[in-house]
Amino acid sequence: MTVKRDVTVPARKYDFIQIWRGIAVLLVVYYHFSNRVPQEYLGMDSDPFLVFYSGKLGVLVFFIISGYLIAKSLSHSQNLARFYAKRISRIWPLFILASLSIFLFLQFFEPPVVPSGPKKFFVEERDGLDLFGSLFFLEDLGFRWMDGVFWSILVELKFYFWIGLLAWFRPRSFARDFAILSIAMSAIEMIIGLSEMRFLGPIGSGLNGFFIAQYLPYFAIGVLLLTNKHRPLLSIVIILALAQALLKSAANPDFEAAGTAIFTLFLAACLALDAALLQSRLFLHIGDNSYGFYLFHQIIGLTIIKALSGYLSYQVAIFVALVATYVLAVSASWIAEWRFRQFFFDRLMTIFTLLKMEKLQLARSEK
Repeated sequence: MTVKRDVTVPARKYDFIQIWRGIAVLLVVYYHFSNRVPQEYLGMDSDPFLVFYSGKLGVLVFFIISGYLIAKSLSHSQNLARFYAKRISRIWPLFILASLSIFLFLQFFEPPVVPSGPKKFFVEERDGLDLFGSLFFLEDLGFRWMDGVFWSILVELKFYFWIGLLAWFRPRSFARDFAILSIAMSAIEMIIGLSEMRFLGPIGSGLNGFFIAQYLPYFAIGVLLLTNKHRPLLSIVIILALAQALLKSAANPDFEAAGTAIFTLFLAACLALDAALLQSRLFLHIGDNSYGFYLFHQIIGLTIIKALSGYLSYQVAIFVALVATYVLAVSASWIAEWRFRQFFFDRLMTIFTLLKMEKLQLARSEK
């Protein structure tokens, strides 16, 4: 599948972004395949040779990239209706197909189940009500995701919602204001999280749930990188983002520095070989299909690995799952993402026009 390039981004910069998307999704996928579920629950006798210990790092890279590209999208959107319609139609068609595919998959295959502990996984079966909740991003109302990885898509949507409102309300300074708000809310959330005052817990939950406070610095990094202004603010949000990442790493009981270093060196070698032999085409292709790969990989891939136990080594089973879920993701993207995006965009524009949102004009991004 050939993915249409965003013409608002220069070719070299676009390739750089896509390569980093490929890196980010591989960090997430490989973590889930090598370390998300204990090897005994997959029927394996030992861990794979290569293990990655921090899949959320890949998600945070995605959030930084998203901050940059969404700020760019705002500068090319005439009004709030077009901005929201464009962003939602980019996400929703493939998300619907992934949710439906995983629901059908679970009717015939049984994924690994980890009933308790810090790596508890798929304890409760999914039903039609969960499918409905997933299709309409209703996790905050108590619905279970069809696949746990879907949580970050809702975070993305909340980011679109807040920065879109801010760009309409404060068109001349939305990037600066977004960074300031990110700093304030993220700092408050960290202070609450580090304190032992239980009565502050609901405030912290609200900041994270409604305002995605712990992830705002990562989005803000991307937004400020686009504007190329407000460098003191950029420095502050980078420090806060690092602090958030360190806190999460410290809370990870099975993080292993040596294993992480080995995996990182292996990934760097793959990047170098791809650049030397294929002009980075492999990582570019993975980056172009990173969204679909992210949506489809976890439950289906881990089920494949479990099914291959007793036949292949864990490391080889991971490779098979990587290839199988990537081919599935590319096929699904070909079916849904580029064929139904315009249909969704047109319907969403009709709804937003009825709500008079086309009258909410957006100014150009800060330069």
